[in-house]
Amino acid sequence: MDQKKTGRFIAQMRKQQNLTQREPADSLGVSNKTVSKWEYGNGMPELSCMKSICCILKISLNKLFSGEKLNGANYKMTYNPIGKIDIILS
Repeated sequence: MDQKKTGRFIAQMRKQQNLTQREPADSLGVSNKTVSKWEYGNGMPELSCMKSICCILKISLNKLFSGEKLNGANYKMTYNPIGKIDIILS
């Protein structure tokens, strides 16, 4: 996962839902500063929070992991840094 890309995507999806940083933070039991850190790519959400984040933002885990909206035109295989197939996004 690209922290910066994922952070920008979290911010974009939060804004599309007309949410402040405080609203998802309160739902997740974290501070709004934590949400800000994610959005600026200075940290990532804990794995245990990711499903809840997806519910709040109305996105799939695949979209969160890829940091972009996925549709039929951009399903693709992604590769880990050593070139092996890591995951197929859907």
